[in-house]
Amino acid sequence: MSSYTSSTQIIAAAVVALSLALVVGGLLKGHAAFSRTRDRVFVMVAVAGLAFQVIHSIEHGAQLTYWMMHPAEKPWLTPWADAAAGGLKFFCSIVPGAKGGSIGVELLHLAGNTIFLGALWASMVCAFRFVPWASTRQLRNATIVQFAHVVEHVSLTVSVWVFGKPFGVSTMFGFLDLNTSFAGSYRVWLHFMINLVATWLAIRAVAGLRRAYRTGQQPVVESEEHHGPFDRGIPALTPA
Repeated sequence: MSSYTSSTQIIAAAVVALSLALVVGGLLKGHAAFSRTRDRVFVMVAVAGLAFQVIHSIEHGAQLTYWMMHPAEKPWLTPWADAAAGGLKFFCSIVPGAKGGSIGVELLHLAGNTIFLGALWASMVCAFRFVPWASTRQLRNATIVQFAHVVEHVSLTVSVWVFGKPFGVSTMFGFLDLNTSFAGSYRVWLHFMINLVATWLAIRAVAGLRRAYRTGQQPVVESEEHHGPFDRGIPALTPA
């Protein structure tokens, strides 16, 4: 491996780690702040995370396109994703007890999907403050789907880290022979469909929330009519 490739991988891995840290830090700062500062932070996290997910979904689309042209080959990664996975694997290799294997790829997917989940969480917090509970149904559905997706990637990452072999729905809990073309096809299609569903639900939810907000709905206040988990002790704000 050339020094150029190594540097590229390390930089790509650092960008992924920094992006995840910014999202987590933004969520923590948002919950610790008050009034308009909190709203601005959550909006920034939501917008950045949703944009990240759109790019992530495009990468899965590119991976699926490659599979259609080369169905018998192993799942393909874009150069950016391959570099980031290589950098993450390098950092994991210096940690005692790590089994290696596909840990770089699994960590990359876990980080990316956690960023998207953080964006959905930030969107929900904003939505609960400015639109009626009923208007958040699609956003809640997107969050549930993405939460299940993150749980899947946690299982894959932890099992690769500890046992050197991924266990999850996408590997049929370890019973799928990952060296076969069927395994590659199954995993490519499954992850593409999950990302497509979650992203589509999120886009529809954001569009619906935007319409609900523009109708002039009053901000959420403490009342018996609102049953969201964030309705207690939150000061009402007037939409700007």
